[in-house]
Amino acid sequence: MNVPGLNTGRPMNYGEDRISYKGEKLEGAYFDSRFGFDFETSNKWRSSEDQSAADAIAEILKKLEPHKQMLNDLSKSGCDTQLIVAIGVDSNTGEIFKPELMRCLSEFDISLGFDLYPPDSTPQSKEH
Repeated sequence: MNVPGLNTGRPMNYGEDRISYKGEKLEGAYFDSRFGFDFETSNKWRSSEDQSAADAIAEILKKLEPHKQMLNDLSKSGCDTQLIVAIGVDSNTGEIFKPELMRCLSEFDISLGFDLYPPDSTPQSKEH
């Protein structure tokens, strides 16, 4: 899918072998078809000391604003739209998402999900 202003990620199609971000084959096959957008311009993981997850989500929603109707249409047609935040954790940590941010997410009809990576599995770069 080509959406002006957004960097489309690798499509994953129903029945294809699952592949890791490093390109290694994983167990099983995809149970659905999906694609995504990568909003990060760097291949390095961003530190929460530089930007909180809530601020990163707000920044992403600003980038998605011109595409809000498309996302709503996809959702109405039966597609599951999600914003997945990948977080590498070293120790006990937490995030706060204020009601204003959650309302904004709901206006896009986007579900919020998290992929949490413990210290021994956090990739050093995000290259796929």
